[in-house]
Amino acid sequence: MLDRSRRAMASYLAGFGDDGGCAEGVDYWVYGFGYFVYFAEALRAYTGEDLLAAPKVREIAAFPHRVALGGGAYVPFSDGSERPWLPAGLLTRLSERFGTPPPSVVPSLHDDHCYRWGHLSRTLSWHRPLPVPDEAETSSYLPDLGWAVHRGRYAFAAKGGHNDEPHNHNDLGHFVLHTHGESVLDDLGAGEYTAEYFRAGRYDALQPSALGHSVPVVDGQAQLPGRDRAAKVLHHGLDGGTLCFDLDLTSAYRVAGLRSLVRRFRWFPEGRLELTDEIDAERALPIDEIFISRRRPVLSAASADWDGLVRLVRSLPQASVEELLTTDHHGRPDHVYRLRCPVLAPAGRSVHRFVFELR
Repeated sequence: MLDRSRRAMASYLAGFGDDGGCAEGVDYWVYGFGYFVYFAEALRAYTGEDLLAAPKVREIAAFPHRVALGGGAYVPFSDGSERPWLPAGLLTRLSERFGTPPPSVVPSLHDDHCYRWGHLSRTLSWHRPLPVPDEAETSSYLPDLGWAVHRGRYAFAAKGGHNDEPHNHNDLGHFVLHTHGESVLDDLGAGEYTAEYFRAGRYDALQPSALGHSVPVVDGQAQLPGRDRAAKVLHHGLDGGTLCFDLDLTSAYRVAGLRSLVRRFRWFPEGRLELTDEIDAERALPIDEIFISRRRPVLSAASADWDGLVRLVRSLPQASVEELLTTDHHGRPDHVYRLRCPVLAPAGRSVHRFVFELR
């Protein structure tokens, strides 16, 4: 059994890139990496063999802290959630082994609504108060996942990757804007787990479809699924405190006449995002720029405003808001608002710029 378990754990680790990122989000990091750590520490106590000594494990242990938005919120890409539960025992042991932040709240045996013995037993045996390490970096980049994150008073996250990831969403170039403890320009996370959600009809559900993300629709065509539908990272870096993140999204679409679509993010930590889509087309192409939120935006001729928290500053003469009723991961009603901003990309090269201000 130990031999079989070692091979299973090696297979698990092989699913991670060198950046230690979990494409499925923090919730699935808890599930998979938690049980990996529980087995590894039991094996170490029994045989002295230390699976946590592998270099990649240190990077995996740091994943949730690299995608933190602040105040207990995390990047909710894929089938993740904005406020996942992180077991106190697991965080304590990782803090002891790797110096990652320990749990910030006193644990409760009711934290895990499934009452999984692996988590509960290690929280009972491992949790103890530990000093909080020095302030973490405000900016994170996971090159294997293609995720860029910046946190502070305001937070921003955007993703590349490809459209055949575990628990995949068709979401290349999607982004989140977080202020006052809430993702206002949002990611919907996991839909309700029905049989069809994991079959051919997966992308008929709002949450994993491109129409449930803040990404362009080109000539009526949304992004397609598939490993070859991949975002190419053209640039990532910090320029005087400004986060620059550029993605080539061309392969996500199958549109006759589309030569290239490049999305450029410029994030200013004082709460400003400049989003630019650069399009090269053989013919004129209608584009719907889509922005997703659980708050209804108020439209005027020159702006869209999400409850005074985020404001899109742009002339919006033809913009419209669609209210969508779906169910969330737990089967509860979930109201979603999709802002459509039509633009026309003429033949040749064109630039379409959107500025968001956070308050």
